[in-house]
Amino acid sequence: MNLVTLLVVATSLGVFLLSRRLARKLTGPHDIREDRTMLMRLLNALVGFWSPIGNPEEAIGNVFSVGRKTPQQVDDTLVFRATVGWRYGYLALIPLVIGFIVYLETGTNLAGQTPAIYYLIMVGFLIWAGAYMWIFRLEIDVDDMSCTSALLTQRQFDLWDLTAAKTTRDGYTLYFTNNRKISVPRFIEGHDAFKALIIARLDTNGQ
Repeated sequence: MNLVTLLVVATSLGVFLLSRRLARKLTGPHDIREDRTMLMRLLNALVGFWSPIGNPEEAIGNVFSVGRKTPQQVDDTLVFRATVGWRYGYLALIPLVIGFIVYLETGTNLAGQTPAIYYLIMVGFLIWAGAYMWIFRLEIDVDDMSCTSALLTQRQFDLWDLTAAKTTRDGYTLYFTNNRKISVPRFIEGHDAFKALIIARLDTNGQ
């Protein structure tokens, strides 16, 4: 890797990390009814302007969002799954991550300096994330909701107990009575329908 390439990569990484931090401050958890779309577009445009390789997060988001725009419906139940773009796009990223690890260990002077436990943790995370997005399933049947948790189990909720919903960088966090909450990823089939349904339920619950 020559000096110019190294500078480009370092600059791009710096801009990316700085934009992430700025985005978290400006758009960090807020009520699901607040629309900050224009602010996010502005941030993405600024990152794309300053970064030599554009905005990688925006590009990945465009790929991950590919898929059905409506949820599946089974009888009276709406079924929201991870988008096709997220599931297969993630699989396409895995070889890149593995290739990067191999490069670090064979093509740089960092070879042998990274403890094996770090690689094991990274591989474990990749396996968990892949399993989560392929297993993920959120079902809403009138007042009842079930959703896959981070532990890959289905949790049950009564939508009458919904007290708040916040938009986060990665999706949404729904809050229920008795201090219960669940995270829902951003890249789901029928995203707009899900968001509209949750907002309507909050209004119905007087929240």
